[in-house]
Amino acid sequence: MLSEFDDASAPARKETEQRYERSLIEANPDALVAISREGKITDVNAGMIKVTGVPRKMLIGTEFAGYFTDPKLARELSPRAFADGVVIGYPLTFHREDGNRTDVIFNAGDFNDAQGEALGVCPRRHRKPPGRSKVPVARRIGARRDGPDQ
Repeated sequence: MLSEFDDASAPARKETEQRYERSLIEANPDALVAISREGKITDVNAGMIKVTGVPRKMLIGTEFAGYFTDPKLARELSPRAFADGVVIGYPLTFHREDGNRTDVIFNAGDFNDAQGEALGVCPRRHRKPPGRSKVPVARRIGARRDGPDQ
C-alpha cells in the first residue's frame, strides 16, 4: 500500500520541487541562467530577461554565448564550469539588440538536476560598492580562484 501511495504522489512531489526551484531562481536579483552541456539555455530568471531584453520563451533553447560581446570567451568558460565545478571572476559584457551593454563578472558553478546532470551558470553584475575592498571576496577568504586576475 505504501508503494502505491509513493507512486501516486510522485507527480505532485515533482511539481512541488519544481515550484520551489523556480522560487529560488527568481529570488535572486542577478541574472541567472541554466545551460546544457551544449551551451543552450534551458532556464532563466527575471534578472536574465532584464539584462538581455529578451523574453524567457525566446531565450530558452538559444546559445548562451551569443548574448556576450565576446562569445568565444563565454563559449570557453561554460565547459570549464562543468569540468571543474566552478569558474570565478571573468569579466564579460552582455549586449542587447538595442545597443545597451551590461558588464558582468562571470561566476559559474555546476548544480545537478533530478537525473544528476550538471547544469548552471550564474553571471553576476559587476558592482563596486563605495568604501568596499577591491580585493575579490574569493581571494579575501582564501577560496579557490581560477579567474584571469590570479
